[in-house]
Amino acid sequence: MKKTNFSMYALLAGFFVLGMLTVLFGIYIDSGIRSINSDIKSSLEISDAALDFSAGNFEAQLQLWEYAYEPTDERLLSFEDHVDVLASLLDRWSSFVSPGYLEEGEKVRGLFLGGEGRVNEISRDFEIIRGDWDEVLRSIGEVRVLIELGYDNESHVNHFEYMGALVDARERVVLNENLFDKLEFNEKVDYFIENQEYYLDGLFEEQKSFVNRFLYLLGVIITLFVILGMCFVVFIYHYILKINPGEKR
Repeated sequence: MKKTNFSMYALLAGFFVLGMLTVLFGIYIDSGIRSINSDIKSSLEISDAALDFSAGNFEAQLQLWEYAYEPTDERLLSFEDHVDVLASLLDRWSSFVSPGYLEEGEKVRGLFLGGEGRVNEISRDFEIIRGDWDEVLRSIGEVRVLIELGYDNESHVNHFEYMGALVDARERVVLNENLFDKLEFNEKVDYFIENQEYYLDGLFEEQKSFVNRFLYLLGVIITLFVILGMCFVVFIYHYILKINPGEKR
C-alpha cells in the first residue's frame, strides 16, 4: 500500500513539475516572441524611413536639374517642395534612429551596430548640401532676371550675357553634384540601407530559429504529458484491481 501511495505521489509530483515547466515555457515563449517582433517592427520602420529618404534625395536632385534647364516659378516651387519633404523625411528617419527617450549608451532597437552614427553623419552632410543648394538657386535666379529683361532672345544685344549666366548656372549644378560625390552622400545612404536590410534579414532568421525551438520544446512537453498520462492510466487500472481483485479475469 505504501508503494502504491508513493507511486501516486510521484505521478502527481510529475504532473505538477511538468505543469510548472509548461507555465515557465509559456512565459519564455511570450517574452521571446514579443522581443523579436518588437525588434523586427522597429527595424522595418527604420528601413522604410531610409528608403523613403533615398527616393526623396534622388527626386530632389532631379528637380534641381529640371529647374536649371527650365527656370520657372513652377520648377522652383517644385524643387523647394521636394527639399522640404526631404528634410522632413530625414527628421523622421533620425527620430527612429536617435529616439529622445533612450538613455546614454542605450542601444536602439532594430538598428544595426553603428547605424546611429551613420545617420548623424548624413544629417550633417545634408546641411552642407542644403546650403550649397541655396547658392545654386541664386545662380539660377540670375538667369531668371536676365530672362525677364528679355536677354534670352537671340536677337537681343545682350544675349551673350544671358548665355554666359545660363552656362554658369548649369556648371553650378554640376559642382553641386560633385559635392555629393565628395561627401559620398549617396553612398552613405546606400551603405546604411544595405546594412539595415542585412540586419533585418538576421532578425527574421532569429525569429525562424526561435519558432523552431518553440516547436521542438512543445513536442517534448506534449510527449512528456502523454507518457505521464499513460502512466497515470496504468496506475489507476492496477490500483482499482488491487481494491477490487474480483474484477480481474
